[in-house]
Amino acid sequence: MKEVILVFLGDLYFTRGIKELVDDERISRDDLLECVHRHVRCDYGEMCEEDVEVNNQALDMDYGRVMSEYRLNDIRIWFITC
Repeated sequence: MKEVILVFLGDLYFTRGIKELVDDERISRDDLLECVHRHVRCDYGEMCEEDVEVNNQALDMDYGRVMSEYRLNDIRIWFITC
């Protein structure tokens, strides 16, 4: 089955904190990549209903930010696409 990408990422950057978590093996690269895949498929993780609606409106208008939140090993990870 072909995967449909709904959120265009553009350039992808990670904070120094994410790099340190991966380097220290507190989160895995594979788990982080799975979160990226979830984000582009509009699986926003643990976002509240209001934020999901804001995300969907941004995609409908092709303008604004799309934000996702995931937990990896009890660590909150945020993705923001503008």
